[in-house]
Amino acid sequence: MDNQAVEYSSEFNDLLRTIVFEPQEKCGLNWTVSYSHELAISTKLVDCVYLTWAFDWKKLAEKEVDGFTGCITVSLLDAQMTTPSHKYAVELTSDINLVSRQIGAVSDLYWRGGSVRYKLKYEMALQPYCLASRCLGIDTQFFARDDTDVTLEIENYHLNVNSHILKIHSDYFKRLLSSKFKEYSMEVISMPTVRYEVFARLLAMIHPNVILPSGKLNHYLFFCLNKSFSEEFYDGILELADYLSMPSIFRIIEQLLRRETHLTFNEVLLLADKHGMEGLVDECVQHITMEHRSKMTIVEELQGLSVITKKNIFG
Repeated sequence: MDNQAVEYSSEFNDLLRTIVFEPQEKCGLNWTVSYSHELAISTKLVDCVYLTWAFDWKKLAEKEVDGFTGCITVSLLDAQMTTPSHKYAVELTSDINLVSRQIGAVSDLYWRGGSVRYKLKYEMALQPYCLASRCLGIDTQFFARDDTDVTLEIENYHLNVNSHILKIHSDYFKRLLSSKFKEYSMEVISMPTVRYEVFARLLAMIHPNVILPSGKLNHYLFFCLNKSFSEEFYDGILELADYLSMPSIFRIIEQLLRRETHLTFNEVLLLADKHGMEGLVDECVQHITMEHRSKMTIVEELQGLSVITKKNIFG
């Protein structure tokens, strides 16, 4: 595998609604960057600036590159000084190739009349990896230890886990690892429908050395990927948690979304509605004003909301 890191730094551009970043390619990694204004949840709904990076590395598949880890740094420059940089952890996998990050509130980034206040640039430092040899915190949790007593086979990887932890959090594993099932006496239990990247992050959330999504938390810190992972995995984790009957995962993610998140308001609402987080859906609906309602009727992605949630929003 080619281990050459991808490093890139853009020029400073005026932070305009019409800002355009040219498509880029380096070391076989292609990407584009788009700019948008989206609502985000705070004490109320706030109009915020988001940057979204879309990546493609099909050319590197033959070189056994499964993804990238690293960070993206965004810097803002006004007439007097450069503000502290915003550093964001990034994880790219075969399933996750979009990274969207909140840069700040529109009211903070533009003058009251809407005129340009800042120039913006971004820098990337991404390291390619082969999944078979990757050694992040979410991977090392599966190393054999004195307290691991079960081996799971997921996508040809053998994962050493603690059956007691699994049975505490999962009714699925409580049944599977009982004496009534053949898996109880098997040396290796195969789980052919489960994806490694999702399962690793799900289990990290209940592991004694817990690893949680980084969320937003603090714009000015870079979250070490051995201690956190990105929120792009939420949907897959919740789907797997439902399959494995793990209600604690739903509670953890719901609290993380309430605290701080890079997800837009629409993304939080859709995620909560899809996965039955009724309390979070109710909180989202309470933030919606008449002005928001009129704009939400034309947002295509919100057509995927359940009938009940649509009725609560639009009447």
